[in-house]
Amino acid sequence: MPREALALCIKRDEMSEELRVLYVAMTRAKQKLIMISSHKNVEQFLKRAASKILSDGSILPYSVKECSYLSDWLAMCALIHPDCQEIREISGYDIAPDTTVNASMRIQVVKLSESDYVDTDDIEDVVIQIVDTEDSTVIDTLKTRTEYFYQKAALAHLPSKVSASELSHRLSDKVFDRILDTPAFMNDSALSAADRGTALHEFMQFCDFASAKADLESEIKRLTDSGYLSLIQADSIDREKAERFINSSLIERCINSDKVYKEFRFTIKVDAKLVDPQIDEAFADEKIILQGAVDLAFVENNELVIVDYKTDRVKDINDLYDVYHNQLKIYKTAMEQCTDYKVKECLIYSIHLGQSLKI
Repeated sequence: MPREALALCIKRDEMSEELRVLYVAMTRAKQKLIMISSHKNVEQFLKRAASKILSDGSILPYSVKECSYLSDWLAMCALIHPDCQEIREISGYDIAPDTTVNASMRIQVVKLSESDYVDTDDIEDVVIQIVDTEDSTVIDTLKTRTEYFYQKAALAHLPSKVSASELSHRLSDKVFDRILDTPAFMNDSALSAADRGTALHEFMQFCDFASAKADLESEIKRLTDSGYLSLIQADSIDREKAERFINSSLIERCINSDKVYKEFRFTIKVDAKLVDPQIDEAFADEKIILQGAVDLAFVENNELVIVDYKTDRVKDINDLYDVYHNQLKIYKTAMEQCTDYKVKECLIYSIHLGQSLKI
């Protein structure tokens, strides 16, 4: 019941927005507004629209809500307009017009036959016949507008915004085989393998490395009490992997560094050729918005070291290079744009293997 109520509210809000946009579009006209609606069967369309109107010309909110197209709304309004007797007769319904309407409206029903359809190859000759004027500027204007070609059509297939991970996978032709989680009813753990990986990742994001190094359990309890981890997440953390990470030489370097960035979010502009290496050179320097987040970065000897955590279950850490080296290059560009530091080193840390790989 709540789900259905929510769906009705969403539908109502969307319809209100469509009505608002239609009103704005129609009221832009200063002198005359011409609107065209095409239907396979005009009689059936008008009968359907007329059946939603009361005999006194009233249109109920329910009838408006049940409309599927903008043309349905317009047709109902036209059917009660004093100037539109022609379509009331076509609908076959006896509807009283709204005599309080002051604006004039002209409805023209045009039925096309096979001979009325024009081959696109002959459209130029037809336009010239319709214009029927010696003023060549009119024809030239029409030809210019109908033959317009968007100069940046090559960019149309590119997204205006892309994430670093998505871009990385676009640029890599290597993917790992997908390993499906064991079904919940066959799993003794309360969390799936992916959820346990996420819990460990969040621990690595929020923990104080020095405190965790001194007492891992106390730090996990602190994160749980602070709301960073749920009790289920805290229990699911692989202590062996967490200990291996905390006691690694990489984290020792981080603890002794001058400054630490965790989950550093960035938004930068990159060249279109980075998103699509095959793009035409004329558009290679067009800008695309790139967003992402760096798991860990720290300043060492006034230069940045970037670390990206990976949960992929691989046997050899070198397997991660082909898939993620482009992503680390993107992070390098982003961090150098967003901070005052040059990046001296990019590393992938495999949570599964407990090893790091320099990119």
